[in-house]
Amino acid sequence: MENFVSILTHYSVTFRILHQRIQAKKSLPWIFAVTLDCLIGAALAHLLTGIDFYDIFWPFVDAKIQELDDVITWLLSNPVGLKLNEPLNVALASFFRYHIYLWHTFVQLLRVWWLWRVLPLILYTGLSISASILADLISIFSMHVICFYIYAYRLFLLTFTSLNSLWRAFRGKKYNPLRDRVDTVHA
Repeated sequence: MENFVSILTHYSVTFRILHQRIQAKKSLPWIFAVTLDCLIGAALAHLLTGIDFYDIFWPFVDAKIQELDDVITWLLSNPVGLKLNEPLNVALASFFRYHIYLWHTFVQLLRVWWLWRVLPLILYTGLSISASILADLISIFSMHVICFYIYAYRLFLLTFTSLNSLWRAFRGKKYNPLRDRVDTVHA
């Protein structure tokens, strides 16, 4: 259980803020800071009462998902200087489209209407907790960007090592994994 709590406090901003609040001493400056935090959050919640976040946010997310799919379609037909062969273009496009599909399916779990009705009420717990929840939601919604970066980096490493090996073969050398060095090939 302690390991689970340490993982949550490490990766989630919300749990880190809550953990710091629990660990803090209940002195007068601490009570004043928490009270001021809750008052600012309540004032902000009062200002945002009439706004329907559900109807504002989800059309924006759907438009961005469609734009990502359109960019991949455009890159499939116009490789923009990437001189890749056609089967590789189709494979990469289908791979990234499938990842967008998985991310879209994951985000659909957060598309429940009651969650977006409760989010403004969370402001009453304080501005710091609300900001940390917003930071966690942003990290959930932008998870696909990190995954795309990892995929592109792995593809770059594969291409770089392949070209490096080809360059060594062109010069008459090859990597010897048993001795962990580059040897000369005698033909």
